[in-house]
Order: sequence, then C-alpha cells, then structure tokens
Amino acid sequence: MANKSAVIGLLRVLLSASTAEFETAMKRSANSAKAWSKELKQVGQQATQVGAALTKTITLPLLGVGLAASKLAIDFESSFAGVRKTVDATEPQLAELAQGFRDLSKTIPVNVNDLNRLGEAAGALGIPRDKVVEFAAVMAKLGVSTNLTADQAADAIARIQNIFGAAGKDTERLASTLVALGNAGASTEKEIVEMGQRIAGAGHTVGLTQAQVLAFASTLASVGINAEAGGSAISRVFLKINDAVQKGGAGLTEFARVSGMTSAQFKAAFEKDANAGVHRRARPSEGQRREHQQHDRGAHRQEHHPEGHALPARRRRAAARRPVEDC
Repeated sequence: MANKSAVIGLLRVLLSASTAEFETAMKRSANSAKAWSKELKQVGQQATQVGAALTKTITLPLLGVGLAASKLAIDFESSFAGVRKTVDATEPQLAELAQGFRDLSKTIPVNVNDLNRLGEAAGALGIPRDKVVEFAAVMAKLGVSTNLTADQAADAIARIQNIFGAAGKDTERLASTLVALGNAGASTEKEIVEMGQRIAGAGHTVGLTQAQVLAFASTLASVGINAEAGGSAISRVFLKINDAVQKGGAGLTEFARVSGMTSAQFKAAFEKDANAGVHRRARPSEGQRREHQQHDRGAHRQEHHPEGHALPARRRRAAARRPVEDC
C-alpha cells in the first residue's frame, strides 16, 4: 500500500513537471508565432513597396512601349495604304516594298511614313514598281538638299521623265544633274524644274536629252526669264528649227546663215545633235559677228552725216538683227 502511494505521488510530480514544461513550450511557441507574424507583415509591406516600384519603373514603361509600337504600326499601315492604291503589285511584292521603305528610313533622315507617301506619289505618276523605292529615296534627298520639297521634286521629275518615256529610269543621274546646275548657276533647282517642265515636250521632239533640257532651263532661269513666257518662247524656237530642218527651203537657209553654216551643214549638225544645233543658232559664227560689226560701223558713220542717211542706217541695223528676233 505504501509503495502504491509512492508511485502515485511520483506520477503526480512528473505530470506537474510535464504540464509546466508544456505550458512554457506553448508560451515560447506563441511568442515565436507572434514574432514570425510580425516578420511576415514586414516582408509583406516590403513586397508591396517593391511591387509598386516595379509597376512604376517597369510595367508602366513596358505598357507605354507597347502602346507606342501599336501606334507606329497603325501609322505605317495607314500611310502604306496609299502605296497599295497606286502601285500595281502582289502581296509579296507589296511586303517587299514595305520592307524597302523601312530599311530606307534607317539610312536617310526622313520618316518612313513620308517615304510611303512618296511611294504613293511615284505610283500615281507612273513610276514602275521595281523603281518606286529608288525614286522615293532620290526625291527625299532632293527635299533635304535643295529648295524643292520632296513632293515638288517627285511631281516635276516624274513629269519630265514621262514626257521622255523614261519613267523611273536614271533618276539618280537626273537628280545629280539638277543639283549640279543649281550649284553652278544663278538659278535654283525649283526654277530649273519649273522651266524644264515647260520646254521638255519641245525638247524631246527635237531630240534633246533630259539633261540638256535641264541645262537650257537653267540658262534661261539664270538670266531671270519667267518660266511661263520663257518656256513658251524657247519651245517655239525648238519647233521652228526642227520644222525648218524637216522641210528645208528658206527657213533652213536663214537658220543656217545666222549660224554661219550652209544649209546642208546646219541640217546635218542639228540631226546629229539638236543641242549643238540650237547653240549654234543662238551663237552667231565669227563671220556673222564680223558682218554685224561692219553694219554697226557703217551705221555709225552714216549717223554722223544726217543728210538723209540716218534712216537707212537704222534699217540696216534692224535688218541685221531681224533673223534673231524673228525666231
């Protein structure tokens, strides 16, 4: 019995100790849980701050980039729609043109949408599909380096090329000629192409090249001749000379005389090189100049003897100049 009581007492002691340890352990666990909760809360706050920072510095900018890219794509398709309307091409060919304009925009300081609009103009002006990107590139460069806008250059150059049946051919060379003439003379590129358009038809009829038409245009514009009046006048000269060469007779004889040549020589020279023939017509020969000088000297002597000789002298001077004025 005594042993039984001892055992019970021992168990009570052990249970009391275990309960105390359990409570202590539980208190420790609770404290740890509180500390862990506090740490989690701090981590959560920090995560929230990091998320906000990422939204401002990464997410929103990325969203902005995406929206900007979408707008660029929409703008490109809108401007390229004009190319689709004016250029006769299949979808693969149109895709090639689109890539050509994108690549071009990386090499010259012109927006790709402006290049698309030049491509649209090129198609409307009859430039062949395989020359559209090159044509747009040259016109864009003219718009940057001359007093012409790219659109003005495209319209003028294409019209001159069409008159010569050479749409899109040697565009770079023609543009280089235009710039060289603008740099060398007193006329601007805009004045040259305005005059060039006026005389291109007659120039082509008599056998001039596009470059020679621009050279004549530059000469006329450099001395201040109005494009409308000057273009009509020089066109009439071209056509009258051409008509005289074709028909012969008194007209050819007169042109040849003023040029210091025989009719046969003038006809052969004009048919071989109309540019040289017209220049010979514009510049009298040495013999012709001597003839004019003799007229002037005779007129001067007679003007100092007024007894009836002044009027014949004026008539002779007028007669000496008449062949040039009549043409």
